[in-house]
Amino acid sequence: NIPGSLIALSVGVVGLASATPLFFAMVSEYLPASVAAVGIAMINCLGNLAGSVAPYINARITQLTGDNTYSMYLVVALYVVSGLLLLVTVRQASARPAALRAA
Repeated sequence: NIPGSLIALSVGVVGLASATPLFFAMVSEYLPASVAAVGIAMINCLGNLAGSVAPYINARITQLTGDNTYSMYLVVALYVVSGLLLLVTVRQASARPAALRAA
């Protein structure tokens, strides 16, 4: 079903593209201003590192299994783990100490 697959892929890409700005907003919301730039730089650095390591991992998984599907399972698992990690670790801004809100 090509139209259904195309619609699902489009919705998935919109979701991924809308998640990127949230990471940068969360860093400046939850970290004091003096270290927020370091947090943003770390996100940027890890993103660049992932762009150069991911093709190697994808090729290695495909080489070991003979199927590209398992590397996509890894990507999905990493997205689920990162989403769960965000749900567990991120607290509401009102629950943060006053010293961090003022900084």
